[in-house]
Amino acid sequence: MVAFVKKVDLEIPDNRITEALTKVGLDVVNVTRLSRKEGNIPTSTIKITSKDVNNRNTFIHTGLQVDSMHFNAEAASQNKKSVQCYICHQYNHVAKYCKTKQQICAKCCDNHRIEQCTTANDAIKCNNCKEPKPTSPRLSLNFKEAKWTKFRSKLDQQLMLWNNDTSLNAALNIEEHLMFITNSIMVATKEAVPTPTPTSKIYPLSEASKSLITLKHQAYRRWKRTGDNIDKRQYYNSKILLTNSLRNDRRDNLNKLMSSLCHKKMYSDKV
Repeated sequence: MVAFVKKVDLEIPDNRITEALTKVGLDVVNVTRLSRKEGNIPTSTIKITSKDVNNRNTFIHTGLQVDSMHFNAEAASQNKKSVQCYICHQYNHVAKYCKTKQQICAKCCDNHRIEQCTTANDAIKCNNCKEPKPTSPRLSLNFKEAKWTKFRSKLDQQLMLWNNDTSLNAALNIEEHLMFITNSIMVATKEAVPTPTPTSKIYPLSEASKSLITLKHQAYRRWKRTGDNIDKRQYYNSKILLTNSLRNDRRDNLNKLMSSLCHKKMYSDKV
C-alpha cells in the first residue's frame, strides 16, 4: 500500500522519516526517496509503503510530521481524466504530439480556427461523433438555472440610468463608464441567477478520523485507569494524528465543494 509525500527537504534522511512514522504508531514497510532517471539525482518526493490499507489511509489523512515540519501525503493514483488535443480535438493525445497539425474548428469541424468561424449556433457539430454539439466541452458555457429574459430586462433598466450627455474623452470618464457597466451587469446577474442553497458547516469525517477518535478515547481511558506511560504516549500520538486528519478532512471537503462548483453542468438553449 503506497503513498507519496512531496517537497520533503533533501537534508532529511529516510531513516529519520521512518522513525517519525513509527513514533506515532504507523506500521511502515519501506521508505524510499525517488530519484530522477537521468543521473540518478535524488528528488524531494518520498515513496512510503505501509503494511496495510488502514495504515496507509491513516497516514494519508494525517501526513508526515518530522519535528516541527509537516508534509501532506497523497495516495498513488492513476490519472483518469481524458486528454483532448486542441488542434484536431481527438482524444488520448495532446497538441504537442498531434500527427495532423491541421487546426480543426471546434464549432463546425472545418479547417480553420474557431475565431474565424462564421457557422450559426444551430449548426454546431462535433468532430468526433458528428452530433449537433460542441467538439470541446470548453464551449458549453450555459447556465442551466439562469433566467436570461429577466437578466436582459434588468440589464436594460440599469443601462438606461447612464447619462448619455456625459463625454468619454477623459480617462476618468471612461473608467467611470466601465465601472457603471460592471455594476449594471452585477445587479442583473444577482437578480437573474439564483444563489446556491447555503451548505451545512458540518463536514463528513473520513474513516481514518473516525478510527483515530476511537483510538484516542480508548487510550485516554486506559491511561487514566492505569497511569501507564505507554498509554499516555499512545493518547498524545493519536491526538496529534487526529488533529492532522481533521484538518485534511476539512481541506478535502473544501476541494470537493470547489470542484463541484467548477464542474457544474451548464447546458441551456436559452443562452
